[in-house]
Parts: sequence; C-alpha cells; structure tokens
Amino acid sequence: MSTVAVPPLHDDDPQGTRLDHAQPIFVSTISSSDDLTVVLGVEGSLNVAGAATFELEYPDGTTVMIPVGPNGAYQYMLPTDRQDDFATASGRLIGRNAAGEIVATAPVSSAANSRRHG
Repeated sequence: MSTVAVPPLHDDDPQGTRLDHAQPIFVSTISSSDDLTVVLGVEGSLNVAGAATFELEYPDGTTVMIPVGPNGAYQYMLPTDRQDDFATASGRLIGRNAAGEIVATAPVSSAANSRRHG
C-alpha cells in the first residue's frame, strides 16, 4: 500500500460565477422552494456587445422590456398573474441591437419544466 500527500484544493472561483460573464446571456430563475413550477423572476447578466434592448418573451409570445444596468446586470420580477406561465412551457430572453436584430437569446423555464425536459 502506498500513500500520497494531496495538497489542499485552491478554489479560484469561490462564488461560482466566473463563467457567468462568458455566456452571451446568463440567466438564473427565481423560484419558490414550495413550488418549482413557479417562476417569480429572472436575474443575471447581458454580456453581449451591441445589445441595445433586452426583453423577456413569455411562452405565449407576449414580450416585456427588461432594464439592464451599466454592467449588464438585470433582475425582473414577474407579475403574480404571469408566474405560472413557465410551468409547462419555455420562453426566452432576447437581446437586440439598435437595428432590432437579435444578437443573443437564452431559454427561460421553471425548474420543474427544465427538469422534465432534461
């Protein structure tokens, strides 16, 4: 039997967010611990150069504009009557340039719906 001394791990990303800004749109859904079919809100960062507007598209095609901070951060809380919309269907976040062309998208779904569809 042999043994090897293993040095302590060095965590260069203790918050676990280093790769968030590598994605064109980083999205995290805000849900209730009581009901994972509900989406209370979305938050994250819009990281694509040239994005002039940012919107959330619900599964029914309805869109709402989302304000983005100077560093690309956003948080949008869904109205109570829309929090069930992502329970069984997906929507998306859309970044558009000044000409209205899509420059980035990211899917949005409830935790339960995402798990159901892999």
